[in-house]
Amino acid sequence: MYIEYIKNSRIIAGFTKKRGGVSRGSFSSLNLGRNTQDPFISDNIRIFLEYIKWDKDYLFLKQIHSSKVLDLDEYLDKNNVNIKDIDFKLEYDGIITTKRGVLLFITVADCGNLVFYNKDFSIIGALHAGWRGTSTGIIENITDLFIKKGYSISDINVYVGPMITGKNYEVGEEFYNFFDKKFLEKKAGKLFLHLDKVILEKLEKLGYKNIYNKIKDVYEEKEKFYSYRRDKITGRNAAFIGLY
Repeated sequence: MYIEYIKNSRIIAGFTKKRGGVSRGSFSSLNLGRNTQDPFISDNIRIFLEYIKWDKDYLFLKQIHSSKVLDLDEYLDKNNVNIKDIDFKLEYDGIITTKRGVLLFITVADCGNLVFYNKDFSIIGALHAGWRGTSTGIIENITDLFIKKGYSISDINVYVGPMITGKNYEVGEEFYNFFDKKFLEKKAGKLFLHLDKVILEKLEKLGYKNIYNKIKDVYEEKEKFYSYRRDKITGRNAAFIGLY
């Protein structure tokens, strides 16, 4: 049902696969995309949480393809709310927290996705890194938040999950305005973006020492992953991470 990144008594993290839920048709079957017109999302969330034996809070962001990163601890301190009050209501594309008992979800169907945790399992983060967010600094922004909170980037582990790769990510000529030409490849008169390579290079330049490359091309693995570019009407996989 999912690709396991890490699981022990203090943390769980991974990336969901396409099978194991109850969604039908184009959304079949473990669709976790709450922005999709699928009446079975709540059932799929329940099925997945039961499968991983998570009985605590969970939080989805209302992703908007931005570079905004939420400091959940700070938000909860400033606002008299609980996790259920803000689930799928806050417009951000990244999040960090030291709070235990909250499973963070980032949903994708081609885009880059990252989860972060430090070596003593005291802080975690999750990131939706589409081309817009990546080009406008979302990876830099979450890094700045970690540093602001006193964490050393060299002590933080990061997993980069399944996403579309340059082989299948066709873009327009305007992308030369957003990315270094070394990440853009011309083939048979078409232009392709290696967003996966952009993400990996950014992480290295920012000082991350423990980068785990779990990239698989979701466009090519139809039985395992959703892809908007491939199918147009489709569900969403999810990167997830939580502290026990």
